[in-house]
Amino acid sequence: MPSLAFRGYVVLAAALCVFAAGCSNNSSSSSPTLTPAPAASLTPSSMTFASQTIGTKSSGQTLTLSNTGNAALTITSIQATGDFAETNTCGSSVAAGGNCSITVTFTPSSAGARSGGLSVTDNAIGSPHTSTLSGTGAAAQPVQTAGCTELAKKAFPSCFALSSPTAIAGQSEGSVKKRKAGTRSARNKAVANGAGGSFQTAFSADTAQIVALLDGSDPDPMQTIGTLGMDAFTGALVAQPGGFCFDPGFFYANDPEAAQGGFPAAGQMPGAGGIWNATDSNGQACSAAELNVLMNAVSGFTQLGLAIAAQMNYMAASNLPTTAGGQYDETAAINAALQAAGGQAGPFQGVQLATVQFDGASYIYTVTFTATDFQTNYTGAVTLTQTPGSGPYLYSGILQFGLDDGTKVTASTARYQRTGQTTLNVSARATYYPTGQTPTLDSNGELDPSANWILSFSRFGATFDPTSAYLTGNYVYAFQGNAPDAVGPGLGGAWVFQVIQAADGTGSAFYGMAADNTPIDIPTVWQIDHTTCLHMGTLNVEHLYAQFQPFEFDATAGQYIPSSTVPAQIRYAPTSTCQWTDAQWNGGTDPNSFWYDRMLYYSGNNPSDPPPAPILVLQYVVADPNDSTYPFSLLGNDSAAVQTQINAKGFTVPMLF
Repeated sequence: MPSLAFRGYVVLAAALCVFAAGCSNNSSSSSPTLTPAPAASLTPSSMTFASQTIGTKSSGQTLTLSNTGNAALTITSIQATGDFAETNTCGSSVAAGGNCSITVTFTPSSAGARSGGLSVTDNAIGSPHTSTLSGTGAAAQPVQTAGCTELAKKAFPSCFALSSPTAIAGQSEGSVKKRKAGTRSARNKAVANGAGGSFQTAFSADTAQIVALLDGSDPDPMQTIGTLGMDAFTGALVAQPGGFCFDPGFFYANDPEAAQGGFPAAGQMPGAGGIWNATDSNGQACSAAELNVLMNAVSGFTQLGLAIAAQMNYMAASNLPTTAGGQYDETAAINAALQAAGGQAGPFQGVQLATVQFDGASYIYTVTFTATDFQTNYTGAVTLTQTPGSGPYLYSGILQFGLDDGTKVTASTARYQRTGQTTLNVSARATYYPTGQTPTLDSNGELDPSANWILSFSRFGATFDPTSAYLTGNYVYAFQGNAPDAVGPGLGGAWVFQVIQAADGTGSAFYGMAADNTPIDIPTVWQIDHTTCLHMGTLNVEHLYAQFQPFEFDATAGQYIPSSTVPAQIRYAPTSTCQWTDAQWNGGTDPNSFWYDRMLYYSGNNPSDPPPAPILVLQYVVADPNDSTYPFSLLGNDSAAVQTQINAKGFTVPMLF
């Protein structure tokens, strides 16, 4: 008898013989018959999509369905689930040894992590064959990113414009159409793009307009001067604050403080010096609406100067000087283009001088021109000094603008410094001089706020990301008016706005006054020191308060509105204490009690007429610290520095202010 080991070998040999051709043994005399069958595999087994905006479709990703069997693979269905969809080249079957492609797209229906799957039902073992799908839905971006690109034009400041950070344009990104000449407020009216219902900032619209000119995609180049230039001629020549939101005049009666302050017990207050309402008549947050108005003069003239210089850059083309001391004279060419434009350049009439020079470090654009707006003739001058840096996002420079209408000179400067792809620093100033006077400049080439100006002086500073949708960064605007016939800064404190713009479309605005004896020429004029709620007689008492209004972008209305989650602190009474209790006010029902009503300013009454009868409009009664509905709520107190509290909320003074 064979050993156990030998017997095991015989068993193994018999088993192997089943699979070997030509093998025979005493235990079997025939081989089994195999039935042809498909074998399916789906790769990859999982697929992840990048973050995708809600309601928009991603680009496709491809899976492969392979048949490694020796018979045709019959497909019953191919189905994607969740926020995923598929198209395929498979048809109803895949031949043995063949394969087909399945392309999957992702269209998220809501924000956050999204999951689904792909399933192939077929006649192969293991059906259905599946792959897991995942992706992330991102909230729709209601404001588009900046419309400018980084041009290889070191001779001009790419991706630079000047506007209020909360100004929304009436032109969609990527669509450089002729805009009807009109006021800047009309240009800032929100208009949906139509592609995803998004909007565009005025900054983005203005940079896109200039880029279209510089890169040759603008079909009507001369319109750039007319489009951007009209802002400076309609509504922006004098940008005094006021209106529905800010510093209103209103009627009052029976004021018990009149005897102490030496002002009438009834009449019209000239204004309380701050934001009075939460929204303007269109529902826009008053902090945003007022900043847009205040920025008009500064931004309008800067944009006109940039448009003129951009036109020169475009027309010079290959004639731009490249060696130190080189100069190109475009005077004749610009005038010929203006004549051929047939009015497309708006009020811009002609130039007396238009040259671009290169001094070895900077490109210097110089233009003197004439313009006509209705019955007024202007003479103007623009100088842009552009200094390229060592990298594609590095440059600095200054633009100087002057316009003489025969009664006064309107002047502005804008100094800028791009320190990286996502950081742009700006300092802008605007004021007025007597007609015929040359604006006074400081050592930086900016308007000097310490001497010679009349009417008013405004300063603006910003450090922000010009490539972001909401122009994320910090902004400050300071304004000082002047007494009639006064020249240079006075001793009164300046009005100050500070704005923080977040990357998600929310923001914070602060308003107050600089410290007394801190006129507009003091470097620290950007700091908010106090609020004075009553500007009448001798009761102009200062308090360590400021106004605070948070805001957010409304994607439906296309404008900034008061925050829906963070309460504002803007309410006060026009009294020496900034407060007034309901008991003192007596509910507004006693005709002999103190009352005031913001809405009466728009009732049609002549300010010289006797005050009208009291009208109870409770939403404008913001005096009572004990009223839970309309409380006194200014930011700060009389024992802590206001600016310290604002800085704690994230404000940082812009670098070039």
